[in-house]
Amino acid sequence: MIKKSINKRHFQVLILIATFFCFFYIFSCKASAEDSNKKNKLPEYIEGEVIIKLKSKKFNIKKTLEKEKTKTAERITGKTKELLEKQKIIKKDDQVSKIHDNINAVVVKNKNKSTKDLLEDYKSNSAVEYAEPNYIRKLHFTVNDPVFSSQWGLENSNDHDVDIKKTWDLETTSDQEVIVAMIDSGVKYDHEDLINNMWNGNICVDLLGNSSTCPNHGWDFYDGDDDPFYNTNIHGTVVAGIFGAETNNSIGISGFSYQNNLKIMALRAGDLYLSMSAIIDSINFAKKNQAKVINASYGGYGFSQSEMDAIADFNGIFVTAAGNQTPGHTGDNDQEDFYPCSYSLSNNICVAASNSDDELASFSHYGKTTVDIAAPGEVITSTSVDLSSNDTYAAYSGTSFAAPFVSGMVGLLYSKHPNISSKKIIESIKDFSDYVSNLENKVVSSRRLNAYQILANINIEKKPTYRFWSPVYTSHFFTASEQEKNHIISTWPDIWQYEGVAWYE
Repeated sequence: MIKKSINKRHFQVLILIATFFCFFYIFSCKASAEDSNKKNKLPEYIEGEVIIKLKSKKFNIKKTLEKEKTKTAERITGKTKELLEKQKIIKKDDQVSKIHDNINAVVVKNKNKSTKDLLEDYKSNSAVEYAEPNYIRKLHFTVNDPVFSSQWGLENSNDHDVDIKKTWDLETTSDQEVIVAMIDSGVKYDHEDLINNMWNGNICVDLLGNSSTCPNHGWDFYDGDDDPFYNTNIHGTVVAGIFGAETNNSIGISGFSYQNNLKIMALRAGDLYLSMSAIIDSINFAKKNQAKVINASYGGYGFSQSEMDAIADFNGIFVTAAGNQTPGHTGDNDQEDFYPCSYSLSNNICVAASNSDDELASFSHYGKTTVDIAAPGEVITSTSVDLSSNDTYAAYSGTSFAAPFVSGMVGLLYSKHPNISSKKIIESIKDFSDYVSNLENKVVSSRRLNAYQILANINIEKKPTYRFWSPVYTSHFFTASEQEKNHIISTWPDIWQYEGVAWYE
């Protein structure tokens, strides 16, 4: 049952307003907002809120949680506020509205104070490692009116694609399922071409570590409930279809996996704008529930230490969009940082958009040293919703829709090689994709994603298992430890006779 249903007229009005606002904001209001932000020296954020990271030696949130027997959000935030106030870290009139135990941080709010005042209060506190605004991130959404029925980014006659058909030949029935989380505007998870590939959250873990159920395939950290169904913005539904649509089902489009091994975890962090606090919660939820990939098709110009900390804490690959061109900005991420793309983290890969001519899309950000690779992102056909809330398919453009190509690729690598390292994945994507001269000095690798070349050429170093025979015990002994093998050979040569490598795995 869908909780967030809206009537047809309301939907149409909201979509028209949202569409107008998106274009009006990007092309008209942006300059005045930037001028205001430059004066205040702060990007856009939620007024009256700050995120403060506590020094773990002064106050450790995880240890506080471990001591609590009753783990409800109200109980934990209340207890945290009480203890922080007692230690004179939090002021009496300020509220703790959220905790982020994964980075030992809390969200502090006070409706009677400005963000600037809150920052001044906490930046000088000796127990605080840093304090920053609760920044807002914007989704990269560029709409194309006509429906484009061909998925040229997967396959096209010019071969400016990811070679998905040959990639599917390399998939096997023994490849594993992989959870791909997406932090976005929610998903129409009952869409005919998505429903069978949604993450099964019947057994999940909430942010407090409690076993729970997530019957709607994810979580909504914007409205604070278990239903990440989209409200008015279809952005997340479009992103989901690019990597996660069901393949070979005689319906709609194809996703990235022929075996349908990529399962979509929907994490709603807003509509047109995403709150930093909701983003951090989403990353933490994805980590706690075994997601291996996070797709982040959003961005903004404000550096957030808390966002960077949360991404660094995620033990998988974080795929980011390079950003779309807007007036007043160069579009060169080497010259002007754009986050989360610009975070220099070992598990972060940033994606620009290419077009069907194998050129950098005209709207795409770029960066010779900061943007890793390009992927198809112009006129990309995916799952969508019409004004009557019916399932449909349409074409869209934006770096938001290039990033999920790479998320799908990362998912396939984890599916075939579950123990592969983040470093190996990112290196392989940049080393084995198609070299494109048009991308020189535009992206680090000068390459456009080629899924087949990556999956076919990746060299996973297999570990040997060694075999010994004992004439004394008349049995075999096996070990995968090089150290143990050498110890046995040197210590008990008469008892255990080394026979060599039994197998590689």
